[in-house]
Amino acid sequence: MVKVTYVIMAGGKGERLWPLVGKDRPKVCLAPDGKRSLLQATIDRLKPIWPRADWLIVTTKGQAQAVQAQVPAKLKHRVLVEPAIRNTAACIALAAMSIREPQRVMVVVPADHWIEDAAAFQRAVRRAIQAA
Repeated sequence: MVKVTYVIMAGGKGERLWPLVGKDRPKVCLAPDGKRSLLQATIDRLKPIWPRADWLIVTTKGQAQAVQAQVPAKLKHRVLVEPAIRNTAACIALAAMSIREPQRVMVVVPADHWIEDAAAFQRAVRRAIQAA
């Protein structure tokens, strides 16, 4: 059985979305559909793909509290706070170092994307996991 860890990148300043975002409201906490935040939608999209997957939600110190408030209780202990903001590559490297299982498949996704066709996304990710 393939072991999978979802890594959700939930950092980013969202400067282009000011004044909708700010220190207390990161862009991943916005709810474009008025129902779920971008982060919550990302989690919901990933859940059915590989039900036994582990999770890491990587964020920044300044956004950790807001991100924690958006994740389900069972994932709150899976929030990883970057020691310093260093962008995408460092975020992925931190996650990989935290996993420490070379045979594990990492599925890395941003938390700030809006995906209309969730079923197509899920099929594509499932195929990618199987191919990996």
